[in-house]
Order: sequence, then structure tokens, then C-alpha cells
Amino acid sequence: MEMYLTTSDAVTRARGILLLAQVLVSLVSKPIDVAAVHSLIDFFTSRLAIHGALIGCVALLRRYGAVGMVSTCDAKNLAQSFLVNLQVQALAQADRKLCFELLECLLSAYPDALRPLGDDLVYGVCEAIDEEKDPWCLLHCFRIVKLLVDLFPDPSGPLASFSKDIFEILGRYFPIYFTHAKDDTLDVKREDLSRALMNALSCTPLFEPFCIPLLLEKLTSSLQIAKIDALKYLSHCVLQYGSDRMSNHAKAIWLSLKDIIFTFSSSQEPVTSSTLELLENQSKENEVMKEALMCWANCVLVCDGSNEVFLPLMMQDSDLVMIFSSITGDYCWAHMSTECKKRLNALGSLVYVAAKVSSTCCTKVIESFFPRLTDLLGISSRDVPLDSIPEENNSLSIKLNSGALFLCIELLTACRNLAVDLVSRDVSSQCVPSRHGWFHLLQSFAEPLVLGLRFALSSAEGTIIKNQAIERTDGICVVRCLQILATFPGCFSPLPEAVFGDILRSFILVIADNCTEKALWKHSLKYLVQIGSSIEKFGDPKRCISYKNIVVERFLSWPVHESSVPLSVKLEVLSDIGTTRVDFAVRIVEGLKEILSSNLIEALVKGNQEKESKDEVFLLLSESLWLYLSTIPEINLGLQEHGLFDALMLMMRLAVSYCTEEHQALIVMKGYQILTAKTSFLHRDSCFFSASASEDIIRRTTASYFSLFDKWLVSLLASVVIALRPRVILPDVWMLLKIFTVAVLTGLEAAAQALGSMVNKWPTALDTDIVGACTLEDALDFILKIVCDSSRWNNQSVKCVSLANIQKNITHINIDGECFVDTHAVVGIAWITKGLVMRGHEKVKNMAMFLLVCLLSSGRVKHLTVQMDNGSFKDKSVESFKDKSFEASISAADAFQIISSDSEVSLNKIFHASIRPLYKQRFYASMMPLISQNIAESDFSVTRSLLYRALGHIICNAPLVAVLSESKKIVPLLLDGLSTLSEEQLNKNLIYSLLLVLSGILVDEIGKEAVLDNMASIINNLVELVSFPHMMVLKAIRRALDDQKRSVRQEAVRCHHAWASITSKVV
Repeated sequence: MEMYLTTSDAVTRARGILLLAQVLVSLVSKPIDVAAVHSLIDFFTSRLAIHGALIGCVALLRRYGAVGMVSTCDAKNLAQSFLVNLQVQALAQADRKLCFELLECLLSAYPDALRPLGDDLVYGVCEAIDEEKDPWCLLHCFRIVKLLVDLFPDPSGPLASFSKDIFEILGRYFPIYFTHAKDDTLDVKREDLSRALMNALSCTPLFEPFCIPLLLEKLTSSLQIAKIDALKYLSHCVLQYGSDRMSNHAKAIWLSLKDIIFTFSSSQEPVTSSTLELLENQSKENEVMKEALMCWANCVLVCDGSNEVFLPLMMQDSDLVMIFSSITGDYCWAHMSTECKKRLNALGSLVYVAAKVSSTCCTKVIESFFPRLTDLLGISSRDVPLDSIPEENNSLSIKLNSGALFLCIELLTACRNLAVDLVSRDVSSQCVPSRHGWFHLLQSFAEPLVLGLRFALSSAEGTIIKNQAIERTDGICVVRCLQILATFPGCFSPLPEAVFGDILRSFILVIADNCTEKALWKHSLKYLVQIGSSIEKFGDPKRCISYKNIVVERFLSWPVHESSVPLSVKLEVLSDIGTTRVDFAVRIVEGLKEILSSNLIEALVKGNQEKESKDEVFLLLSESLWLYLSTIPEINLGLQEHGLFDALMLMMRLAVSYCTEEHQALIVMKGYQILTAKTSFLHRDSCFFSASASEDIIRRTTASYFSLFDKWLVSLLASVVIALRPRVILPDVWMLLKIFTVAVLTGLEAAAQALGSMVNKWPTALDTDIVGACTLEDALDFILKIVCDSSRWNNQSVKCVSLANIQKNITHINIDGECFVDTHAVVGIAWITKGLVMRGHEKVKNMAMFLLVCLLSSGRVKHLTVQMDNGSFKDKSVESFKDKSFEASISAADAFQIISSDSEVSLNKIFHASIRPLYKQRFYASMMPLISQNIAESDFSVTRSLLYRALGHIICNAPLVAVLSESKKIVPLLLDGLSTLSEEQLNKNLIYSLLLVLSGILVDEIGKEAVLDNMASIINNLVELVSFPHMMVLKAIRRALDDQKRSVRQEAVRCHHAWASITSKVV
């Protein structure tokens, strides 16, 4: 490139330099000889005014030692040349940005080279960054200032004489404003610039005499963005400058922060306003108040333990003393003026933040405020008997001063959160309560305070009034104060276990006695849940037992027929309490069954003199479920979220399964009548009642076709149908088939299970006396018609048996729309096929062929992909077809797991399924040759993988005896399947199951010959599977060896010895 770099043509020379620079940018991580680096940096240094030279310098400065970097001497020469030859602000934006990048590289990577330049360097930087306006360049400017401070940290060094000049340059940019258009594509954000400027202003205490007055001035700005930025910067600078320098501005800062906090404080009730919630709220609402409180916290923190100037300013402030006296003089929150509420919130925020900073600050704040507050509440520090609630004339009756109670809540919250922080730090010396003065003071007042608060909530009549009226807001404040006292971490709790139990009992009484006062019992429930969550968080076993015995068991023991507590309240309480711990949730679900099966029955049959039989009890339970879940829809809210509706469906199945045929007929008829009367989709689509399926309904069948309430009722009716005995006559069979089939297409698996149960128990002979009776074949054709109409699939494809014929028929699919079998439909067909397999029906093969067609459609997807690549199809809907058809293929492969595995929720002995002996063996024997043939004929890897997935499900769920009888055929397929399936992590669980089957073959004498014939392949496959993620062979063995069952461990040992023996023979 010599001729281009040395030519007299300036344009050609500039292009040559630029090309060389760009080559160096590409080679930044490639080794270059040190001499070459020296020559290149020297070449670029002498030509800094050229754009390409700046790029080359930056590229060379970013190299690190191992690949050849610029020497210290060369870096110093470059810096001197930069300071002498470049007028940065006279350059274009791109060149200025390169100049700042060059300076940033020099300051960060070569401090020793630049330090001798001293005042010249500082002056040159000031000159370079002065008057810069470009956002990207400013980001570099702010970073350069910070790097310059790091280079000259000495307060009397070169930076000291220029500190005012540098600050004047930086101060012009505060606060940061953006004036570019909204659609500007700049990557730099205002927040990035503001953060960089804040770091630059706070990087040295030398800026303190100029920065703090500027920020205090901006605090009075009428622009909210300026006020917020000033608070953020002040908060950051306080921590960086230190307590000695900040003490000079302490009074001015305190007065400014106090003014902002009292101006922007909320006037809301304490129910909806607290300092903790304000600080934890991520929204932009009331951001000025949040930033002011965070700044106040940093002010107190920076002077904690050394030069405490801020905390005494608050405690001795005459305005706060006057405000404290005025706001605590009003006994009732409802009688306070808006201005008084605002000042109370402000004062509460100040004391909360100050107490939360550290243990030392907390002790001082508690000592200053808490005794005065407890005196206002009529509570003193003394020992009190805990055996009973005080009577009305007892001296412990609390004076419910709303202002004092609110400030107590703020202080207690600060203490609790400080204790949580100390525990979370896991420092043993800090987790000793005796070392914290605030804990001793709090401990002395806690028990009398709890007794006084409980006294305010208690009465013999079960109301919330004792010796004075308690307003709604005041009552919520009382329970909130109790909640805070009960949620201290175990070692820092100021309460004995007995008092903690009394608090729980108070919450239970409030919830039970105040159901009509919605706000009070809602907050009480919320706080009771928070107590349970804190027990889970801190792992307190004693309190966990107390909570379970006092709260969970008490709520479960509520009589359902008790009129004072509505059923909706009971379900909501139990649902919320169950979210605190898993064991609580399990107990509540179990208890809910007991409630609905015993107490509810007791309420319904109360007054009957004759003892009800067991069958009649289950009949009443089923009818009660229908009654409460259909006539009172609002109690269903939250059931799905907490998994209780699934439990109720299972409860319905179990209850119906224990009933006689006569009672089951009554239950299913009751459910059908409720469904047809209550569901919205039946009233919306009158054609649902026609004899044939409506194409209009099929077209609109989506996941949102049913409302949530419709889904619950359909699922509940499906649960009833699943549990019916075979001889029970269903009402309007055609209607049920249509409802369940459409429900399947919307994704309701319970409906799919119901269809499977119906075909499994379908009568073999047609009863002409039953209206609407039909044969099983007619029902299957009806279901398939709806499914095929929803997918617009050619019905002839169901008759295909071989891969060749299937591929021919797949070409008949219409490509002009979403022409695929929906995954939900595949799940429905799978359950129907399972019902047919279990009863041994001849139509099994037809339904299995349908699933096989869906599975093999992945080959059609591959064919379409080739055609799309060749330009045969231009329609965008083909791409959608590819994705959805492949999903259906995967579902079809997994359908064979549904068919061949045992189910706990449907089609089993408990739910009276028709089960033919050896049905698994028959299905295994009929499907193995067919799938094996299709595997051999398949040309597409995707199709082969899915076929092996289906085959794997069949093999894993087949009896081992059946597999062993054909081990010579199975072992090669099994090994090939393991090799194919291991390519996808999706198959890891299936591979684990197949390895267990292979283990059974290895250790059984029958499979010995097949093992010896395929020994090399077995070993090779197992060796390959060692590296398979999450599913290694050794891991499978280890799990079996650790199994709780002795027989499993013995088989695992035998398997281990067999593998070891085979491996040693091969070696």
C-alpha cells in the first residue's frame, strides 16, 4: 500500500490511510509484531488530522499485550501530538467522537504515560470537551472526566486548580434535556447521559463546593424533571463526598428535603399509603417523594456513627415537634383534616427512613419517638398477665389515637425490615438481638401493645366495638400493627410464642365476625396471609406449627351451614391461606373435600331423622357441587388459579363413582339440565340443538369459544360422565357427543377423557327403546366428521395403512387454508382410541390409522418445504400449515403414550372402565409391525424420529413379558430408536424409560440371545448416551440404586453387574 499512503494526491492518500485503519480494526485480536505496531502508531500520530488516522490510533490502542500493543512511550507521544495538533471542537461529529474514544483509551489503558503531562493534559481535556453538544460525544466526555479524576486523585494535584473550570463545563448540562425528535433513532438514552453526568459530578470531593449549591438550587425548580434529577444527584453525591464535607451543607439539605417531603406527601389514608409501599412501588407516580426519601436515607447513612448531623436536625426540628403535637391530638383518623393527614404521612416517612438506615439510627429514633407514642396510646412498659383479654375497666384498654397508631406502624415496619436485612446478611454478630438497643426497647413495649390492640378488636357480642367506636380505617390500622409485630424474623421477634398465637386468633375472630365489613376482613385476610408467608420465608418451625393448628385447622373447622360466614368467604379464605406453604395447600385441599363431603351434607340433610346411607351421602355431595358451582358463579373466582377446581372435579368423579346406577343417572341428568340452562354458548348458538354438526360452529371453535364459566360446567359434567357405570343411560347422547367434541377442539382435556369413557362403556347392542340411541360406529363417525370438518382433512386418508398410501393421500390436502388436524383434536382421538383399546373393539385400527396419518403428515411438511424452496407455492398460509402440522405430528406421536399408559383420572377400575384382559399386549402386537414397516419405508428424518417416539411410548408401557417374547426384533429397533431420539432433548424422559426397558431385557434370561447378537450395538449406543444431556446412563442407574423400594435396588444392581460383565467380555 506504499504508493497509496505516500502519494501526493490528498484524496487517494486519505483513502489509503482509511483502508489501512479498517484493516487494523479487523485485526484487533490478531498478533502483530511490536516493531510493526510502533511503525503504525508513529505513522498515524503524524497524521492525526486525517479521519482514517484517528480510526487507526483507536484500533491500535484497543489491542492488549498478548497480541502486540502500543508502548508507553508511543502512547505519550500520541497524547502530546493530540494536545498540540487537534482542535477537537472544530471537527465534525464523527471525528470528535473518535477523538474522545482516543482520549478514553489513553486514560484507561496508559495512565502512567499520561500522568507526566499534568496541567497540559487537564487543560487539553477541558478545551476538548467544552461546548460539546452531541449525545454520543457527551457520553465519552463525562467518562473522560471521571478517568481524569482517577488519574490525578491528589486533592492538591493538577486537577485542583482546574476543578472549578471542569465543573462549570459539566454544570451547564444539568439537568439533561433531549431536544431531538421522538422518531430519532439515536441509541443513546437520556438516562444513560444523566447517569454518566452524575458519576462525573460525584467522582471527586473537589466538586463539592460547587455541586451541592447547584443541586440545592435546582431542588426549588418548578420543573419536575429538574427536581427529580437534583434529588438523584444529591443522593449520589452525599455518599461519594463523605460526612466531613457534607456536614457543611447539612442544615440546608435538611430544610430542602423536609420542604419537599411535606409538600409532596400523600394525603391518602394509611390503609392505602405507607412509606414501604411507596419505596417499593416501581411506577413513576410520586417519583419526587420517593427520590427525596432515598436522598434522606443516604444523608442519614453517610453520617451514621461518625459525624451525626442529619439525625439530630430531624429530632430537634421545631416544626416537626409542633407537627407531632398537632397530629397526635386528633384521636380519630376520620376527623383529621386533609392537611393533617398529609403532614402525618410525611412525618411517618421521615422517621421510617431514618430508623431503617442502621441499627444505631434505629435505636436513636425508637428512643426518641416510641415511648411518647405508646404513652399517647395509653400503654406503658411493664409485665402483664397473658391468660385473658382485659375487661372493659382494665387499665390496659387502649386509647385509639389514630396519629400515634400510624406512627407506631411506621416505626415497627422500619424495625421489622431492619431485622430482615440483618438476618439476610447472614452475619452471626449482627443476628444477636441483645446487641441492638432498639430491640430491648421494643421488647419491653410489645406485649402490652399487643394486648391493647387485641382489646380494641374484642367483644363478647362478636362486633368490633368495645368501650369506644372504632372507625373502619382505625380497625385496619390495628390489624396491620398486629401483622407487623407477628412478622419479625424468629430471632428478632419481640413476642413470646403465646402472644404470637393470640395475634393469630384475633385475626380469625376479625375475619369471622366482620364478613359484612368487606374492607376490614379483606385486609385482615391479606395480613394473615403475609404472616404465613413470613413463616415460610424465615423457616420458623414452631410458628409454622402454631399457624397450621390455629389458622388452617380453625378455618377448615368452620361449619359450612353457619350463616354468619358465607361459603364464598370461606373458599376465598382457604384459597389465600393455601398459597403460603405447600403443606398448608395440601391440607386445605384435603380439608375442602371434608367440608364439602361432611359439613355441607350435614347442612343439607339437617333435620332428617333417618340416618343417610353412604350412597345417599355421595349423591348429596355431587348434587351440592352442582348447586354451589353453578348457581353461585362468583365463588368460582380463584379456584382455577389455585388448582382447587381440579381438586373439585376429582372429588366429583370420586363421589359419582361410589354411587349406584340409579343415583348416577340422577346426577348426570341434573348436570345436563344445568349445562343446557346456564352455559352461554348453547344460548348463543341455537343450531347446537340441531341433529347435525354446524359448520358455522366448527369454524368459530377456538380457545375463547367457551367462557370460563362454560368450561367449568362442561368440565364438571365431563367428570360425571367419566365416573359413570357402563349401564347408566346418558341423556341426549348426540348432544353430549357434540358438546364434548367441540370442547375438545377448544382444549378441554376433561371433555376428551369423557369421550373416551363414553366409547369405552358404549352398549354393544342398540336399545331401540332409548330416544336418540345409536351404535358405537355411528358415534365414532360423528366425532370424526366434526374433527375432519375442523381440519378440512380428506376423510379417505383414514383408510391408509402403509406409508406409500398415506403419502399419496396427504397430497389431497387443500393448501388454501389452515389445513391441519388441530393438536387438541389429536388428544381427543387419543383418548377415544384408548377407550376402544381397553374394551378390545375392532375400530381400534381405524382410529390408530387416523393418528398415524397425523404423525406422518410431517413427511408432507417436508415435501411442502421442498416445493416452497422450488417456488411451487407462493401462499403465505403454507408456512402456517408447516408449523401447525408439525405440532399435530408431535401430538400424534405422544398420543400413543395416552393410549398405552395407565391413567389415574379416567378409564380405570375406580371409574368403572370396561377393561379387557391383555389389552396392552394386543395393542402392542397390532401396532409394532405397522410402525416398524413405516420406519423402514420413511425417507424423512423428522418422520422417523416421530415414529420412534410413538414406538417408544408403546414399548415403554407394554408388559415386559410381551417385549421379551419378541426381543430379537425389538432390540435392534430399540437401539436405533435410542440413537435417533437422542438427537433431540425433547425425548430425554422417553430415552430414560427406554433405557429401563433395555435394562429389563439385559438382565432377563429370555433376552440373552438378542443381547448377544447385538452386543456391539448396545455398547456403542450406551457409550454415545453417556454424553446425552440430562439423561445419562449412569444417572439412570444411580437413580435406581437410590430407589426406596428394595426390589428396584436389587434389579438395579443386577443391571449394573450385567452391563459390567458385557463390557468386560467386549474388552
